[in-house]
Amino acid sequence: MEDLHYELIVVGAGAGGIAAALTAARLGVRTLLIERENKVGGTAVLSGVSIWEMGVSGTGISRDIYERLAQIPDAVGIYSVYNHCCWPKDGAPTFPGGQFIVDSDRTYADTLRRYGTRGYAADETMCRETWHGLPFEPEIFSQVVRDMLDETGCCDVWADSELVDISTDGGKIRTCKIQRSDAYINVIGDVWIDSTGDASLCALAGCRMMFGTESQDEFGEPDAPLVASSETNGVSLVYRVSRDSSKWLTPPSLLPTDCWWTDQFPVANVVEYPNGDWNMNMLPTMEGEVYYGMAAGDAYQECVRRVWAHWRWTQQAWPEFTGCGISWIAPKVGAREGPRVVGEYVLTEQDVLGGITQQIHADIIAIADHAVDIHNTTESNRCAEPKEPYGIPFRCLIPKGWQNLLVACRGASFTHIAGASCRLTRTMMQIGQAAGTSAALAKANGCLPREVSAKYLRKALSEQVVVLDYRELLQKGFINHGIH
Repeated sequence: MEDLHYELIVVGAGAGGIAAALTAARLGVRTLLIERENKVGGTAVLSGVSIWEMGVSGTGISRDIYERLAQIPDAVGIYSVYNHCCWPKDGAPTFPGGQFIVDSDRTYADTLRRYGTRGYAADETMCRETWHGLPFEPEIFSQVVRDMLDETGCCDVWADSELVDISTDGGKIRTCKIQRSDAYINVIGDVWIDSTGDASLCALAGCRMMFGTESQDEFGEPDAPLVASSETNGVSLVYRVSRDSSKWLTPPSLLPTDCWWTDQFPVANVVEYPNGDWNMNMLPTMEGEVYYGMAAGDAYQECVRRVWAHWRWTQQAWPEFTGCGISWIAPKVGAREGPRVVGEYVLTEQDVLGGITQQIHADIIAIADHAVDIHNTTESNRCAEPKEPYGIPFRCLIPKGWQNLLVACRGASFTHIAGASCRLTRTMMQIGQAAGTSAALAKANGCLPREVSAKYLRKALSEQVVVLDYRELLQKGFINHGIH
């Protein structure tokens, strides 16, 4: 049997992989999307990270997916901030985190901005007016995305499939071996995109990798520590709470009363689903360094114990949840950070906080405006808000020295600090869309993806309604009206 051949192979069907495969297939590139889990969607489906936070990177593919979800009852909503621990109320208990409720008066356009506030504590009025995100049903999301991929007629999706080996030659990946059930299949690929989250394809290929927190000397970041460490952003085990007692899980019989892993129970983001359930995201459930130092199964079981303890404390701290119970605990822990590849350019804190007007990159293919949002005890939950959006260069997607390999996930070429900002789902979709578009342009021009003209790549993204200058969001009427 001859080896199968695809023009593009995307490994990992999370946010970046979905966008890369869907974009390339829509542009006529024969694409294979490989996913080791049994469904597409990545952390949005398996880790309960089914919330798109507000931000300027919500144009392009993510808008397309939203419009499909919006056609299905209770599949997606848009939230507004209701309560927050930074806004205590006289005579009422302080909410243990942030509470966000579905707001039928808001439109998709209202979700396209975060920049310009001073944060929850200093800017309550503007946060209430400006910050709106999107909760969605993860299983419906997975099916909608799968349908959109199938509709291209140009993308094969292999779920329950594990990439086990690759062959390389001269800075190029040539073939891979994939395990499907009990069979091994060899596949040839012209272009490869790593969307695994932890850049595992890049690591397997032998790319230079980064992990943990870089020292101040390495990239000149003013807020980096003097000494590098294995510290990473914290992880969360998301759980779901329902008022329907028939759905409640049985709590463990023995559980300590007090928080045993830190001084006090962590706060949580509590987001209402369109059907009235709550998405509970403890910030964080476990320190990143602790998580990566444990066996995966042991870390998950410890996180489950923490979920039950956190939920009991939340019910006691906030009477609204007295008549609710846990109906679901995510089967996978959601990691905010892991191994990252060293690319032709490494995005740094200076890029993020300096903003796009201070950047001189000609190859910006995505914009973002989320805070430097670090969840752990040693860095004091730092959350520096950018004054304006910043750009992500295409070179961050190109592993240094590699020819036909791109990376479109949180494992792209970001420092620890920069990655704490640009890791959000819709930003990963935007870089995935850029990677998929570059594969199509490379095919059309008979060149390698890294050789694609930045000018034409940006033009092609603009034609797909990806906004790369945040001022266009105002000029074209995308903010406050126009996108519904």
